[in-house]
Amino acid sequence: MASEGTVTHIVMFQFRDGVNRDVMAETASRMYALKDGCVHPYTGVPYISSVTDNVPAEVTTSQNTHAFAVRFRTASEREYFLKHDRAHLDLQKDVSAFVERVTMFDYPDNDELSVDRAYSKA
Repeated sequence: MASEGTVTHIVMFQFRDGVNRDVMAETASRMYALKDGCVHPYTGVPYISSVTDNVPAEVTTSQNTHAFAVRFRTASEREYFLKHDRAHLDLQKDVSAFVERVTMFDYPDNDELSVDRAYSKA
């Protein structure tokens, strides 16, 4: 697992059939809002470097309707985000009713794409 340097966390959503575009747009807005809404537990300063929808086509699938790249300065910040950050955990809980599948993977930002962690939650 990457311990130094920036880490990118890719998140791809497959929304359930029949979910309207307003719900999808609200979910996307909440994903973008994580950049400023996730704050470091000790400094109180936002710790996400960026949240974009600039995800390479080769990592998405036809079932995914939305994909995001969330960039962290360190793997420990990514771990805090995944396990403890209230803004992220609340978003996760709220979208579970609308999302059929979430696929995520992480990789250290360097010249090689080496998958650090990959899983899919149906």
